[in-house]
Amino acid sequence: MASKDSGWNPWELFRESPEELKIIEKRKAMRTTARAEWLKKRTNPYSSGSGYIFDPAVQRHMSARMARYHLFKPHSTITMFKGFMLYVFPLGLLCYGMNRSLKNHYRRVDSGEIPADKEKFRFMW
Repeated sequence: MASKDSGWNPWELFRESPEELKIIEKRKAMRTTARAEWLKKRTNPYSSGSGYIFDPAVQRHMSARMARYHLFKPHSTITMFKGFMLYVFPLGLLCYGMNRSLKNHYRRVDSGEIPADKEKFRFMW
């Protein structure tokens, strides 16, 4: 039987330290000020009325995403490796497996283990 003082208290398991609480409060304050600024810009009656609020961080993100395609340089070694792993290797593995299966089947037919009239591929050719 477990002792009364095992050192494990489920009520203290998910308690935040005072430093973590300060960080949480700081993030909450930042979110509140950002939300207030956004609402102020959104509900400004003297704005142009386009309904779009320009955010430089979002613009940087979208520009970086579009520049990714302009700056992409394919490397021949990676392309050949991917082509081999996606096309050549699976087809080779499939052909090897089918060839091995057929050889095994015809070996069993030739040895008499499978009768000729019960052959699986009798009407194939």
